[in-house]
Amino acid sequence: MIACRGLAHKADVDDVRESPVLRIVETLAREGVREVLAVEPHIQEAPEGLARHDVRVVSLSEALERADLIVPLVPHRPFRNIPASQLQRKMVVDACGLLRFLT
Repeated sequence: MIACRGLAHKADVDDVRESPVLRIVETLAREGVREVLAVEPHIQEAPEGLARHDVRVVSLSEALERADLIVPLVPHRPFRNIPASQLQRKMVVDACGLLRFLT
């Protein structure tokens, strides 16, 4: 299971229109990833294109608990103070430089 953190087109905004991240998340879901979770602190539901592929928007805590692979895609402020201990036993592909903020 993959948790993609951030869907917006830039940090700390709620606008997901035209976000390149949507294509990344949709491709993961379409290409057979068992389950794709999305964490976006500024929205409550998956945008239509992602909902068609059963991508669910979940809380950060649920994503950290359930996912095997964490993929930070947008550096929203709420993602910056995650304790490193919460990422133990997880694979992380940091696409936006958030690992430098680990506490």
